[in-house]
Amino acid sequence: MKQLLIIIISIFVITEVNSQYYAFGAFKFGNITAKNDANEKISTITEFEFSPGIGYYINDRWDIGLELGISRTVNKFDDETVNLKTTEWSFSPFTCCVIIQAGKFALSGRSSLFLVSDFKNKFYTTGIKIVPFLEYSLNEKISLLTDLNFLGVGYFYSKYLDQKTSALYIGADSDNIITLGDIRVGFIYNF
Repeated sequence: MKQLLIIIISIFVITEVNSQYYAFGAFKFGNITAKNDANEKISTITEFEFSPGIGYYINDRWDIGLELGISRTVNKFDDETVNLKTTEWSFSPFTCCVIIQAGKFALSGRSSLFLVSDFKNKFYTTGIKIVPFLEYSLNEKISLLTDLNFLGVGYFYSKYLDQKTSALYIGADSDNIITLGDIRVGFIYNF
């Protein structure tokens, strides 16, 4: 009888602990044409990004997690003098807060520290950002998500060879609404 009681309690504890964890993955694919002032095509930029991560629900409104990512960008110029190829790796711990929940939809704000690096080209960017996310719950286990990257606030510092850049940004960017290459979609799986 004691063994059965210990097994039941163990199953209950394991189920409760596991239900607080989740895994997610997001991806982005874009093919953007850059043009000059005369509306002539200069280059084509093709980008692919994959960002898996894990998270932990602290309560109904807050969660924390870690997102890792890899992105590949190819910039082909029409005059064929230079083709730029970059592979970037990212590391981003985050915290997320549900702002509004309406039925199966949730609007959240995610603040994250980030480090992005392209080791081959000796480039890195680090900073902090706050971006809204939209989530749609399919069922108790699976949700779809997208970041609303046309809104946000943040600070970043970049270094490429001897060039250093830093910026504070606040507000909205209409380019990211129109440009399909900047839409990132993903899913969440709750354990």
